[in-house]
Amino acid sequence: MNKYIKKCFECNRLKPLIWFKVNPRKYQLKSDKGRAVDCRLCNVKRLIKQNGEVIKYNPSTNKYDSIKLKVNLLNILKNYFK
Repeated sequence: MNKYIKKCFECNRLKPLIWFKVNPRKYQLKSDKGRAVDCRLCNVKRLIKQNGEVIKYNPSTNKYDSIKLKVNLLNILKNYFK
C-alpha cells in the first residue's frame, strides 16, 4: 500500500493522509502513520450524530476531555478541517 494513503477505520475506504487529523499521542500504531484512525468526514458525521458531544485528547494532561460543541459550519471547519 502507498505510504501516503490510509484506510479509514469507520468507512473502510482508502483516503490520502490529508483526510486524517494528526495524532498528538506519544504511543501510536505504526500502521496509523501518525494520524487519527477515522477520517475527518467520519468525525464530522459522528459529531452531528452525537449532537456535538466530543471526546478530545489533551496532550498537556495526557488525558481525554469530554466537551460539547455547537453543531454549525463554523465549528466543523474550525475543529475538523484546520
